[in-house]
Amino acid sequence: MIRMETASTVIPAGLRELIDEVGGGENGFGGTTVHTGECTLEQYVQQCCDVTDPAKLRPGLVPQTTFWALDDDGVVVGMVRLRHYLNNRLRVHGGHIGYFVRREKRGKGYGKEMLRLALMELLWPPADNWMRTTGEKVDGPQSARPSSFIQVSVRSFMR
Repeated sequence: MIRMETASTVIPAGLRELIDEVGGGENGFGGTTVHTGECTLEQYVQQCCDVTDPAKLRPGLVPQTTFWALDDDGVVVGMVRLRHYLNNRLRVHGGHIGYFVRREKRGKGYGKEMLRLALMELLWPPADNWMRTTGEKVDGPQSARPSSFIQVSVRSFMR
């Protein structure tokens, strides 16, 4: 169905369209500086490569790996950001995994498969703890928190 490819300076088919759709962000998934004109697509892709290295980050930022989700034809259908660890801010909003699926591809199982593949990356080598947050409100006592979090059964995604 899809495969995940670690971001590199090689720009896959459909990436420009994906980045245009991401824009300033949506549903808790942070946008890019491409839509504001602060950088080009090529510069953004280089930033995606650079943020894996803690030595290249501004203080307070967390290293992350960006993956492109590619369909059987090698066209980008989504992207995943996988944080290497969490700081206090990411514990409240952001979590380990952020993902975005192109609008025309939603409702077809791409998001679930992207999350499953991201969990496999996160859990190997095994992580002690992990968290995915959502900007959606949850009814009940959890809704008092700035951002609720969803704990996903790892076993259900590994099948």
